[in-house]
Amino acid sequence: MNITSDRFMAMVGERIQTARKHLELTQKELSDKLGFKDRQILANIEAGQRKVSTEEMMTLMQVLGKDLGYFTDPYLITAEHAFSWRAQNVPVVLDAYEPTARNLVAANRRFADLLNEQAEPIARQLKLSKKNSFEDAANAGDALAKEWNMGKEDVPAAELHGLVESKLKYLVLLVDC
Repeated sequence: MNITSDRFMAMVGERIQTARKHLELTQKELSDKLGFKDRQILANIEAGQRKVSTEEMMTLMQVLGKDLGYFTDPYLITAEHAFSWRAQNVPVVLDAYEPTARNLVAANRRFADLLNEQAEPIARQLKLSKKNSFEDAANAGDALAKEWNMGKEDVPAAELHGLVESKLKYLVLLVDC
């Protein structure tokens, strides 16, 4: 991943903010722990407008309880609730599996980068909102199934994960639990 300096500062800032909020610290509280004269310095860091010094990073790692990779690895999946499990009640085993899944996704991103496979934005979107009817959603789904040549099966779920990976470039992990 060819990450620019601006994108890197923004990524570090976002991860600092996420870790701070996870610990339920205000900007003022974390600023005090870092020895900043006011919270605006931290606000600028979190907004990606100011670099973090080595000394500040060491303190952030200690205060926020994160290792250096959490802040600097562009392949690492850090966002809370980054996974969408297709289960009505997410079993405890899936929550426990999530750190492993994050590592698999990060590795997949790294390998794609090494192979010069560019991520593609989703070209196809179903234009549906809460105002649409069930019939609108069913018709949109049928049109997509036809476009993707999903066959005439009543439930094409068996081939759906492969199509999501090939058509949308999303990694799909199938997990038995």
